[in-house]
Amino acid sequence: MVSVPDSSTIDGAIIAVLSNDATLKALMPDGVWFDEGPANLTAFVLVSLIAEVTIADIGVFRAGGGTRRGIEDYYYDVIAKARTTSAGNNAKAAAYRIDQLLEDQALTATGYTWMTTHRVERIRAVEVDDLNTSIHWQQRGGRYRVQMAVAEGVSP
Repeated sequence: MVSVPDSSTIDGAIIAVLSNDATLKALMPDGVWFDEGPANLTAFVLVSLIAEVTIADIGVFRAGGGTRRGIEDYYYDVIAKARTTSAGNNAKAAAYRIDQLLEDQALTATGYTWMTTHRVERIRAVEVDDLNTSIHWQQRGGRYRVQMAVAEGVSP
């Protein structure tokens, strides 16, 4: 029996695309992190899976009867964060590069066939640091919708 693929490979596919791009690395030298990074970063990208009602695992009918997961449909926030005190403050350029890397670009995740990746919302904000109010964080990026189909031959 073949099992369903691991949904976290979709998370990993996004991280891989962003982490392996030399241009983005130059703009955000502290790396790409899922949900949170270590302390003392000044220029980095955060990727977060957004859990909301619109996220769905869509079932499809199987040839032998019953249903199985057929499509996974997720929203991710992908945000470049840079301290305003850091040299260069490249959040704007990094957000543009993130869009170039993700918008309508195929992702590779084991057990899945890519369907779509596209930005559904732009993100732009300034955050004041909780511990030191003289530090401000520029945040730019977007919310991206990623849809992947479970590859043929993969079933519960």
